[in-house]
Amino acid sequence: MFSVNGSSNICGNRANVGSGGAIYIHLYVISLTVDGSSNVSGNQAGGSGGAIYVRWNVDMFSVNGSSNICGNRANVGNGGAIYVQSYVDTLTIDGSSNISGNSAGDSGGAIYVSWNVDMFSVNGSSNISGNSANGGSDTGLLPKKGDPLLIKNNALANTLYKLYTSLITLNTVLFSEMAHIFTEAQEGYLRQRNTERQIHKQRPTRN
Repeated sequence: MFSVNGSSNICGNRANVGSGGAIYIHLYVISLTVDGSSNVSGNQAGGSGGAIYVRWNVDMFSVNGSSNICGNRANVGNGGAIYVQSYVDTLTIDGSSNISGNSAGDSGGAIYVSWNVDMFSVNGSSNISGNSANGGSDTGLLPKKGDPLLIKNNALANTLYKLYTSLITLNTVLFSEMAHIFTEAQEGYLRQRNTERQIHKQRPTRN
């Protein structure tokens, strides 16, 4: 759980060549919250996520309580204010909060989520405006759950994974045969052999 609360300020930070001008989170986050009239502004990243960069997924991401995320910049990357590398279950902007004046060199002037978002809502007189992106959506790039491109990418990833594991298995068997690691009792593991043949081979004959 990561929280910026109680009228806190995270301002004027800079990551010259990396990502996450103010905050870089390397792993999974259950809850990421900016609340209580807090201010995240004027941060800058050479890569993605001008203010906040999360490398993995976020279960719940909320900006609430009249908080401000403004004037952040991702110079050549995505997500002028916020970048999430994986997916977000729930993304909420509420309580008269403000996300404005952020910019990205590529896509998602304010918010960029690389994978799917299950639920995205803007409520309570909140404002998302005046953000800009040179290569894509000014406000945010949020691939939704069930997007055809996401399905194709997942299918491709699954195919490549199966191919990779098959190659690993084949190479392991080849090495084991060359090194004479398998015994006759393990004939079923060898190529062009099977356990049924081995069972018949070892079955005692009746007199």
